[in-house]
Amino acid sequence: MLRKRLNFSGAGFAKCTSAVQKRLLSASVVAVLVAAVVLYAADGPLTPLMQLPGRTDANGYLLLSAATGTGSDGPLTPLANLRGRTDGSGYLRVAFGGGVASLDSLCLDVTNHDTCLVRDAAGVLAQRNSTNPQAFRVYKTFVDASNYGRGHLAMDASGNLILGLAALGSGSVGRIWVGLKEDGTGGTNRVGIYGNLIGFGSKGDGVENWQMSTAGHFVAGTDNTYDIGVTAATRPRAIFLAQPSITVGSGTGVTVNDSGSVRDLVYKVTVASTAFVCAAVTCDVTVATLPTNTRLMTIDASLTQTFACTATCTSSTLSMVVGKGSGGAEYLASFDADAATAWFGDLDAEMGTLMTRAAAIQGGTFQTGGTQAVVLRLTSGTGNIGTGAASNLSQGSVTVYLATRVYQ
Repeated sequence: MLRKRLNFSGAGFAKCTSAVQKRLLSASVVAVLVAAVVLYAADGPLTPLMQLPGRTDANGYLLLSAATGTGSDGPLTPLANLRGRTDGSGYLRVAFGGGVASLDSLCLDVTNHDTCLVRDAAGVLAQRNSTNPQAFRVYKTFVDASNYGRGHLAMDASGNLILGLAALGSGSVGRIWVGLKEDGTGGTNRVGIYGNLIGFGSKGDGVENWQMSTAGHFVAGTDNTYDIGVTAATRPRAIFLAQPSITVGSGTGVTVNDSGSVRDLVYKVTVASTAFVCAAVTCDVTVATLPTNTRLMTIDASLTQTFACTATCTSSTLSMVVGKGSGGAEYLASFDADAATAWFGDLDAEMGTLMTRAAAIQGGTFQTGGTQAVVLRLTSGTGNIGTGAASNLSQGSVTVYLATRVYQ
């Protein structure tokens, strides 16, 4: 270990002819030691840091800063807790403070030593002090302890990580943003916390895609724009509502399995002419599969574009039907697929054998004992509908709507 003794008395020190020179010399030497975390300590003397300014404050403490302020004409206060050594590479390592301070640490309070920056590991800076919770503050403005605007990151005594804002006097704060640049710009995917409201998504300034309102409501940032879940993926399992629910039963042997979940839904599927490629005069497309214990309450078909043939089949002979499995007509009776765009299912005569007013049970048909495919069949009176690999149709589109209630 390299050891150098610095003596502020004797002939060398006496050569400074004035008190001011002596103070400047003392400040320069101490400043070199304080800033020597990255100084290389060779066998020769330390290189003077000519660009490091220093002065004393009103209390006589050394301030290594170029900022202006009230200085002291008295001597520098000795830095009794300034320790240094050279490591294996010859670098001078300095720790300032006592108590919890050690090499590779910097304590900022000369009296209490309770606020320390510590090297935890390679490239890791920590603020810690034994078992005492720590906090870090970043100020927007600071006038005094009663007038400021700031943000803080802290650990409390219960082990909670606290991220927050605080203001007093004329100080003000805005929102906590996660995902923005340090200047507050950018960030297309971000979370904003402001007051009692949380917003998140790709928008900003209080109009995020979704918000948790001050009243605790989960609301969309823009009306009639965003969905919960997407078709066939990333959907919530169930939604339980209180307002339309009934009073639950109770008593010995009574178990309430579902206090009121949303089970009714409308399924929508569109089938284009390119789906029909069968090398036959009939072609089936499965548009849905009903789970077991499902009531099909209504079914409708909207022919949004008439079907037409390019070759082989004849346009004027095309018809459709919807039923249970291939060729079935239990859900929708046969309807013209080539004459004109129309809605089918709004007349009793257009309903299938299980969905007519006379046949329907509780306004629909109930599927139990297993799943059930819902099949749309296209029939050509003349010629094959497709080649087996491609369709002989030039156009056509139909959208089928199923309203179901699932019991689970």
